[in-house]
Amino acid sequence: MQTFVWNGATMLLTYACHSALACALALIAGRFLQRPQEREVVWKTALGVPFLSTAVALAAAGLHASPSRIDLADLARRAPLLHLPGRRLMVRVLDDGARREEVRQFVDPVTTAISVAVLVVVIGCVAIALMRFARRRRVLARALANRDAAHGIDVPHLRRGVRFSTSTTLQSPVALAGQEICLPISVMEEFSAEHRETLIAHEVAHLRRSDPHWFAAVELVTACSAFQPLVFVVARAYRRDVELICDEDAVRHTGGRHALIQALALLASPFDARSPLHGAATAYNGSPLVMRARRIASLPLADERPARRAALLAAAALLATLLAAPVVSSMPRVDASAREMMQIALHERRAGRLVTVDSSVINGHVRVKVLIQSSIEHTSSPSRDEDPDVQRPR
Repeated sequence: MQTFVWNGATMLLTYACHSALACALALIAGRFLQRPQEREVVWKTALGVPFLSTAVALAAAGLHASPSRIDLADLARRAPLLHLPGRRLMVRVLDDGARREEVRQFVDPVTTAISVAVLVVVIGCVAIALMRFARRRRVLARALANRDAAHGIDVPHLRRGVRFSTSTTLQSPVALAGQEICLPISVMEEFSAEHRETLIAHEVAHLRRSDPHWFAAVELVTACSAFQPLVFVVARAYRRDVELICDEDAVRHTGGRHALIQALALLASPFDARSPLHGAATAYNGSPLVMRARRIASLPLADERPARRAALLAAAALLATLLAAPVVSSMPRVDASAREMMQIALHERRAGRLVTVDSSVINGHVRVKVLIQSSIEHTSSPSRDEDPDVQRPR
């Protein structure tokens, strides 16, 4: 149980470190990338790659090949005003000539306290975020529950296979998984054909890019990473840029630059956080209406370039940096001392006898005891106590 808690805390701490580093670097890179198509690549990298880099770092640590390691318990003990309890490592070697058994036991109350605190904070933050995620999904499901199929919608450049529906409870059009676009009944009844066409073109762009699936994945990653605050900033920036990309796509396909601006103005209420659809594809408050309108008004319609080399280079640099990031551990750094203790035990072994090396770290010094027990039976009092009070610098 103790090892499980230590390993779990180490995994979460390492992921939090890698995710925070990725988000910080992505936000810096986003200041220099001009086009939303370029920034989108960096946002997706920052949200997804920390899972890979954390797995690589933990695997390297398991193979004793990790480039660096931060031991929080060790850092806590180095604090000048703290007097924390020491840790204890015991290596037991049983060699009876025919077989050899090795057992290691490590006790560190500081590590345990840090690990438990990390798990409590993470579980609390993630539980709250997942409940909010589930609540937003339920609100959206209720808003879509009474939708009816819509027919007779004729939009140029419409993607084949797209289904339309209308709802009396929606305030904004929304692209849904399953190639469906749901429109508020007011859009069908009160908006002009030109306004309706630009809004539908925007939602078709979401479907073409599989944004309903991407939005759900990003929201789930954000909820599961709620203990790392920068992930919310990157997620908002991602949603904002996706809306800008779809605005651009809609204007290119319809030519209705001013019609889209006017339609968005009529649908301003979804950008209110109190909107029932707050959190749906076109209703994220990360896409301020004024900024979108200004960008639409200045769009160069001939510029349809994909993400440029700068975005790919930024994503590659981000990946390389994360793969070199350290393991942040609540797990004690015992590998070197364990090997040292094992060498002592093997050096002192006797056929048919149990050798125990007991190492305690107290106030920066290592106290080593070598105990050789008289038989291979269950532990009795030691027959000999060698070097009972040897102190070595840490």
